[in-house]
Amino acid sequence: AVLNFYSADFSPSVRHRQGRSKPQTHDRLVKHPMQNTVSIKENRLFRACYGHGKSAARKTMAVYVLKSRQKTINQLGITVSVKLGGAVVRNRFRRRLREAYRLAEPRIKPGHNIVIVARHGGIDAPFALLQRDLDLLLGKLGLLEQQHDA
Repeated sequence: AVLNFYSADFSPSVRHRQGRSKPQTHDRLVKHPMQNTVSIKENRLFRACYGHGKSAARKTMAVYVLKSRQKTINQLGITVSVKLGGAVVRNRFRRRLREAYRLAEPRIKPGHNIVIVARHGGIDAPFALLQRDLDLLLGKLGLLEQQHDA
């Protein structure tokens, strides 16, 4: 059968039924969101962390911590300066820092405002280095819960 533009097979309703009418599901891309953390959105909370909080820094990032009034959750803010690169570079770095935090989150004590400031040394750094640096900084600031060996 020869199909042409005027045949029924090219009508929009037929194309809709044949094509991508169902949403694609990706079972392997199941996200595990952060359980005890919300984002810092307000500038005053960032400034409070910078001005009154404790800080620690490495080549890849700096971390500022301030005790929060909310004792059951942490509030996380991630800043990446325009100086570090264009939007793609900054957003990739932000995603990598957020993922490093997400993996460390079960070991982090609740009740703190945490601000992570990206530094130039972390742009091309391997993800394992970002994780290690974040763990070291959180440990230095006393945010990691002590692990009990049985």
